[in-house]
Amino acid sequence: AEFLQKFAQVQGSSSSKKCAFCLTRDGRAVKVQRTIFSECFYVMAMDELSRITHDTQMQADAESMMDQLVFWVQTDSSDLGRPQLPGDPPINGMAVPMMLLCLVDQLTEGRSELVEKYRALGHALEAGWFLLKYSLSVGDVELQKTAVEKFMKVPFCNGWDKQHGGLFYFLDVDGYCPTQLEWNMKLWWPHCEALIAFLMAYSHSRDPALMDTFKLLYDYTFKHFSDEEHGEWFGYLSREGEVVLDFKGGPFKGFFHVPRCLYLCEKLLDSLLEQQEA
Repeated sequence: AEFLQKFAQVQGSSSSKKCAFCLTRDGRAVKVQRTIFSECFYVMAMDELSRITHDTQMQADAESMMDQLVFWVQTDSSDLGRPQLPGDPPINGMAVPMMLLCLVDQLTEGRSELVEKYRALGHALEAGWFLLKYSLSVGDVELQKTAVEKFMKVPFCNGWDKQHGGLFYFLDVDGYCPTQLEWNMKLWWPHCEALIAFLMAYSHSRDPALMDTFKLLYDYTFKHFSDEEHGEWFGYLSREGEVVLDFKGGPFKGFFHVPRCLYLCEKLLDSLLEQQEA
């Protein structure tokens, strides 16, 4: 944490602070991305650790960076260095609202003084199990249905490879061949998020079909990604489910999706077992 606080933040194009995407061993910035995701993970790390250490400066750092993120998303994103070019059609991507909803949930958990501050932001966001968790917390039944039907079932039905199993990384909405070269690969993190999503949805609704999907995902994921001999998970598979890249940590696959998936799924399963035994 001290290393991140000392070296992760770098000066942006104006007075704003960006977070380096990667650093050398001695803390020198190597690369800064023109996105908000390094900053998102910085907020998550500082906030979570501050809850354990009771370090008020860490909490202040998390809230300060969150305020910067909200400014970039809602007011002015020019500091990110990604201008809207005239030939580039505007789109509403899911990644940014998904991450912001995750951060709202992270920062406001057990902190009533922050709920009002970020409430308006939360109402505008939609994405997967974050959306389901949010809708459950506010008691919005229709939003719960939307989360399961539109953000879980539809993507799974369209994205599951019926021939080889696993989730495609990209698909074209109109059925054409995707232009992304890795479109038919199977990556670790979508499977992690899908496991959480369907188990959480089942724990709420008890719909057997959701548990069937969870089991299907579980069987594929632990058969193909998990390294039974040496531990941890591989991250990148071919369409047929064979390991393509055998490193387990790199610029994008870090120590995040796998432990979070295992931790949350274990909590959900423990809760289901306790309810069954009661």
